[in-house]
Amino acid sequence: KTSSGGKKPSNFSAKPEPKKAERFVKSDRVRCNLGDEIGWASGTVQAVDEPDEQYVSLPYVVCLDPPIKRLISVPSDGNHCVRPEVCFAEGEAGGPCAVNVARSARKTAGGKLRFGEGDRVACLTAGPDGTQGPRRWSAGTVDATWYRLGSAEGGEGGEDGFVAYTVRLDAEGELAEASTVIVLQDSHLYVRSLELQPLGELPREALSRFGSRTNEEKGYEEIVDHQTFIARKAPKPLEEQGDDSA
Repeated sequence: KTSSGGKKPSNFSAKPEPKKAERFVKSDRVRCNLGDEIGWASGTVQAVDEPDEQYVSLPYVVCLDPPIKRLISVPSDGNHCVRPEVCFAEGEAGGPCAVNVARSARKTAGGKLRFGEGDRVACLTAGPDGTQGPRRWSAGTVDATWYRLGSAEGGEGGEDGFVAYTVRLDAEGELAEASTVIVLQDSHLYVRSLELQPLGELPREALSRFGSRTNEEKGYEEIVDHQTFIARKAPKPLEEQGDDSA
């Protein structure tokens, strides 16, 4: 016990150094390690560097997707606790996150998709198992639509189901050979048109549904919706709008 004589508190009473968030920001999609029984559950970052009585601060607070649908604290910004929600490799190469993707895959196929076999796309990746950050947009070609995962890749329970796509990534950089990833949902968060999405590493900022491009034919900038592909003319910068009050 610390006396009033000005003695410093012991090491046992001192709080640990804050564990700061380094990889994700609010609204990022992630997978969290909930142990062997549940595995790696998906969710959305709700808070970053949240104050905490025990840890001084927590890197993340994450709202898990249904059916769990609750807030959890992530005590460390490490791959053993939290990984980005990306397009993982199927089976063993995809690690534990791929097992949970298989468990949450749709039991039936069907529904209109944005892309077809042979289409060129950009996939959100971070290595086969999500541990090779930072996240990046990688080029590839749609191999299959409404692909059925084999029961061998479904984990101990033998779960299988359908994912929106499999995509064959281009060989580039250190990746001497092309590899295939699975795309669980037909969402702009994970797969986009290669024509609209620049490739490369993502900055540490919230992922936007909208991008910009130049309409060469009409000579102006457009705002493009990555989910619907709808483009509209971008508003002019304020300095180019003139003084409307004149």
